[in-house]
Amino acid sequence: MLTAKAVGSPIPSVVAFQHRLRGKLPTMVKDTFRIVTRGTDGKLHIRDYNKQESLLRVHTQVGVDDCSTDLGLRGLPVLRGLIGPMPEGKNVIRYESPEVFETLTKEWGVSKSPRRARMQAPAEISAI
Repeated sequence: MLTAKAVGSPIPSVVAFQHRLRGKLPTMVKDTFRIVTRGTDGKLHIRDYNKQESLLRVHTQVGVDDCSTDLGLRGLPVLRGLIGPMPEGKNVIRYESPEVFETLTKEWGVSKSPRRARMQAPAEISAI
């Protein structure tokens, strides 16, 4: 909470703003952990975990995400050999193997959205 330096009390406008928002913000609970890898047959393998504890029993945590622009991902584990966490929908936290991440990123970059034609200015009529 912001405080005024001289007085040490909360700034009134900030307190009023926080009071108006209390209970009105939607909660964005991300509660499913999804691991996406590619099998030897070339197919994607997706494994979902309902709890972080069950995820950490299978994968080794090597750090904690502290720089994601999605604030809901900050504080989540960084796992050895996987890229993530990254958001997927409203309640899914996704981790991908490096090979899957590279392949899907390349596919995403190659796919082109249809471009709209530019409006051309009408040709000017020259006076004779």
